[in-house]
Amino acid sequence: MIEVRDASVPIMIFQLVPFQLHHGGLAIARTAGRLGIRVYWVHGHSLSGATMSRYVYRRIFCDTDAPNEAIAERILEQGRQIGREAILIPVDDRATAFAADHAGALSELFLFPDQPAELSRMLSNKKELYFLCKRMGVPTPEAKFPRSTDDAARLAQAVAFPVVLKRCASWLPAPSQNAQSVTIVNSPKELLEEYEKLETPGEPNVMLQEYIPGDPESVWMFNGYFTNHSECLASFIGKKIRQRPPFTGSTTLGICLENKPVEEMTISLLRKIGYSGIIDMGYRYDRRDGQYKLLDINPRVGSTFRLFLDSNGMDVVRALYLDLTGQPVQRGLPREGRKWIVEQRDMWSSLQYALSGKLTPTEWARSLRGIEEGAWFAWDDPMPFAAMLGASCVMAAHKLADKIRARRIIQKLGPKAEAVPSPYRQYQEQVDSYFDSRSSDWADIYNARSVEGVIHQQRMAVALKWIDNLALPRGSRILEVGCGAGLATIELARRGYVVDAIDSSEVMVERSVRGVTESEVGDRVRVFRGDVNSLALEDDVYALVLAMGVIPWLETPDVAVREMARVVNPGGYVITNSDNLIRLNYLIDPRRNPALAPLRRFLKRTLETAKLRKPCTDPDLIHMHTTSYFDRVFSQNRLEIEKAFTLGFGPFSFLGRTLLPDSLGIKLHHLLQALADRGVAGLRSTGSQYVILARKRRTL
Repeated sequence: MIEVRDASVPIMIFQLVPFQLHHGGLAIARTAGRLGIRVYWVHGHSLSGATMSRYVYRRIFCDTDAPNEAIAERILEQGRQIGREAILIPVDDRATAFAADHAGALSELFLFPDQPAELSRMLSNKKELYFLCKRMGVPTPEAKFPRSTDDAARLAQAVAFPVVLKRCASWLPAPSQNAQSVTIVNSPKELLEEYEKLETPGEPNVMLQEYIPGDPESVWMFNGYFTNHSECLASFIGKKIRQRPPFTGSTTLGICLENKPVEEMTISLLRKIGYSGIIDMGYRYDRRDGQYKLLDINPRVGSTFRLFLDSNGMDVVRALYLDLTGQPVQRGLPREGRKWIVEQRDMWSSLQYALSGKLTPTEWARSLRGIEEGAWFAWDDPMPFAAMLGASCVMAAHKLADKIRARRIIQKLGPKAEAVPSPYRQYQEQVDSYFDSRSSDWADIYNARSVEGVIHQQRMAVALKWIDNLALPRGSRILEVGCGAGLATIELARRGYVVDAIDSSEVMVERSVRGVTESEVGDRVRVFRGDVNSLALEDDVYALVLAMGVIPWLETPDVAVREMARVVNPGGYVITNSDNLIRLNYLIDPRRNPALAPLRRFLKRTLETAKLRKPCTDPDLIHMHTTSYFDRVFSQNRLEIEKAFTLGFGPFSFLGRTLLPDSLGIKLHHLLQALADRGVAGLRSTGSQYVILARKRRTL
């Protein structure tokens, strides 16, 4: 078995992609922690279940949206607190590129393989890797690299389908936070649609790669560790049995098998280019010409590395540790036939394979034989598995809610979203009637000393601060949608901007006109009645669109967001908010908890049927959305989110009864908001308001 004579050098896991179910980082913590090595984990997700492992000595939150200099200082600060050199292990592409670019500063406090930054970036970038393979004579699928949408449209008429679309540099921003890095398309129309989702704004970053036919088992993996002299101290080969997404994604079930041609080709290539460190590589066997073709290289530890283990218990992380601490690496024989599984991902993957006719129940049961290790479940470390189950249930509930909402949207809008049906107009009339009757209440809320009043006041203050930070030139045109009593309109006009302010409520428009006149800013303001779902305005005319408190009063945000994106300039900004469905004050109240909504509806129908309750005919005017759904609506309309956070805690109630007076409720709100702003788990994403600053993508 593996022998570690000195376990005093700690390990720091370095994660910059804020993914809460990072089983690769968890595997590092376990494989090192079981040898008595102290493990620190720098991460950017406050609800990271993987970091709950008993083998993580300290969890270190890092604001991954901060400038690189601030992130570097945060890492160095933690290194100084550790008090001795530690081994730094990046676990995602962004962290790997960051560590390579800041190697000079980080090397003062951390140990890591001596790797030129340009080599790491070249291997991580699929375009650079393609040309490297061509120079080195390594088989790889053919590829094209469009430089614009027009270029992609031209190539779509020339390539053979299906074709694989990949993002070349995964660390560069995508239009959508949820965009897949790899997808298979089957038609020119689908190619252009997916290209728009994957392309990095302002920088060509998508490749069209030849599709190699074959099942998942034609995909081979190489995991290895190379010294600073490119000597291979650990090498493993394996196959993917299942992937998620199917046929293109990461391993959900894998098996360790020998493949000498792949091993020899890989070691030869890495020696020639002078590689050092852990590496994770993917190949696909092409039956058409009998070649193993290199698909991608991760110049870092892969999340699948615990599939690969030898007879001494050696894996690539342990080999790295022993080599960097000057201890001998004792190699054993690879564990042929060893299987490893990502439990929750393989469950969904198996279902998708079965629905597509690629997996029978018998084949599924047979595939599970011989599994030696799971990514999440471990008898000696059960907390991450429990956290994973909880997080998976929440994410599944979000996706289900989004699908239900999307189905309702289709039913309401019909096949053409541009044609708003009469039921929607009836709903909007009800909203207008509500605001007409309550206009004075909504005008007063920005002065009220209630919990809701304070939250609304903070929301406006945040929006105005963001606008100030944008430093738009005086005279810039701004559109305020849902201007209400005109308070924000007046503040913007006082800052020298030219403001068009609209509201669907006639009474609110009248209030705004009075406020603008009394404030003597009428020469810079135009107030009129309008519908955000059908703006009677030209395209690309505003530097900024502000729409606070509008989205919750719409049956669907899709049409409104599309209209706001239409009228804002390319490179211009949209600031808006939605009511967060997953808000803390609702989660603790059974009468408002969204997870209990089906039960409440069932009880309501039962009581109404039994004549024990009068049917409620009042429409539900306020609509709440998950943050992920709102993000997706923005990305689909070419709006890139630059800032986003949740705001507001309270008022708190139980069974519909308010628990605290406003004075205490306001203090509790401020306390919880301060903790949320610091990224505390359970608070960061559960404020009542989801506030967003987004920018319209410039066309190429």
